Amino acid sequence: MTTSLNPRPVYTKTRTSKKKTMTEQPTTNETLTKVQSHLADIQLIDRNALWEDFTNRCKINNYEVGEVMKDLKRVVKASQPHVEKLVNKVKDLRSK
Repeated sequence: MTTSLNPRPVYTKTRTSKKKTMTEQPTTNETLTKVQSHLADIQLIDRNALWEDFTNRCKINNYEVGEVMKDLKRVVKASQPHVEKLVNKVKDLRSK
């Protein structure tokens, strides 16, 4: 016997705003409702915290990829003379 869990909405948003004049700031009321998890050990985090975590992870990833590219450029630059010697040697062997 299997039970299926129905998907529930993660957030319910209600937004109200009024017309503003040039000197007034807009007013908005937001209500965020978190879903109760089906598992006892799982805690949900706020959407803004999740977005900040995602952007921080993207920054870390971009930094690490940049460092890898720098290292690969150094390897290619350092191995270039050896590759040229190898290519010349193969050309000499094929011409014989």
